[in-house]
Amino acid sequence: MKVIQLYNIQRSGGGGESRVVNSTQELLTRYGHAAKVFTRDSQTVTTFTHRVKAAFKGVYSWEARRAVGDILRREHPDVVHVHNLYPLFSPSVLTACKEYGTAVVMTVHNYGLMCPVQNHLCHGVVCERCTHGREYLCLLHDCKNDLCESAAYALRNIIARKKRWFHDGVSRFIAVSEYVRDRLCSAGIPDEQVVTIHNSVPIPDRPANPMYGKYVGFVGRVSAEKGIECLLDSAARLPTIEVSIAGDGPEMPALLGMAPNNVSFVGWLQGQQISSWYQNARFIVVPSVWWEPCSLVVLEAMSYGLPVIASKLGGLPELVEHGLNGFLVEPGNVDELARRIAHLWDSPDLCQIMGRASRKKAIQRHSEELYYEKLVATYEAAIESSHGDKMRARGEEL
Repeated sequence: MKVIQLYNIQRSGGGGESRVVNSTQELLTRYGHAAKVFTRDSQTVTTFTHRVKAAFKGVYSWEARRAVGDILRREHPDVVHVHNLYPLFSPSVLTACKEYGTAVVMTVHNYGLMCPVQNHLCHGVVCERCTHGREYLCLLHDCKNDLCESAAYALRNIIARKKRWFHDGVSRFIAVSEYVRDRLCSAGIPDEQVVTIHNSVPIPDRPANPMYGKYVGFVGRVSAEKGIECLLDSAARLPTIEVSIAGDGPEMPALLGMAPNNVSFVGWLQGQQISSWYQNARFIVVPSVWWEPCSLVVLEAMSYGLPVIASKLGGLPELVEHGLNGFLVEPGNVDELARRIAHLWDSPDLCQIMGRASRKKAIQRHSEELYYEKLVATYEAAIESSHGDKMRARGEEL
């Protein structure tokens, strides 16, 4: 099978999205498929002029449509797998695929089809005001803290919805959790067009032994929606428990000054460094205050055989089963988070039991092999659906 992936890398670097794109490419190649990735990078949007052009391109880019059309004519793919398309690809590439008769599969990593800013957050607070055709509220509430940018985000979502570019241009949507799937269907995507494929992670050969972990771990983007302040407040109440934060982000300068003495910041870790970091953790905390779709951090922790304490929202309860492989807490509840951290830290035997349950679940439900099987089945269903659409179109023409 020949597969083309299209992905607009976000200004933040993409985080989990980029990792999913790269791991999908590696898996397809490993199993003998002819796969290529074509990207555009929002980090190139650096000047005011660039931003204005990106705002218009985000609505509909004729240049991107032509470029993708050239790729389709040159590569003749069986399926195009799209990820984030804003702003430098835009939904125009779906039109190119439709003209060429190529099946389109879209992985929905976030809430961008329902929320202009993609995360259902407005000034740090969970928000659903823009759903059901009220995207203009993104501008009225200035969700991006930049009126021009908020206007651009609102406009592109309004037009895409009214033109049905995603609804009609995508053969199959991949939701990364049942929670995301439910939100897609409630937004009008037909149930039969949506399949749930949770993210996957490679399973390390050697699991950690959480019984002897040296610290409580947090890994990922250090930003408000990740609940980092709640974690720091909880850590301040537990001065004898070491907390290690692996990551970086826009909140870092402010947090360095407010962090208690038992919290250390180790920065971004990769490769063997992050592996060693997981090996030395007792458990991982994911205190997010936004609706995490399908956390790769949780899956990584599970693959290493670590318990997880996570917020009870979004797709997190699908990964963390309360009392089995970790605990679920109310988002933003410092008291509850501190109690759970203290309880699990003081129960090394329970850490080991929960860690084993985590690794078992990661192997059984979130392995790369299972992800690959579901992905290829989705590609095949999309190709069959696209073929049926073409046959029906020919019948109408006759």
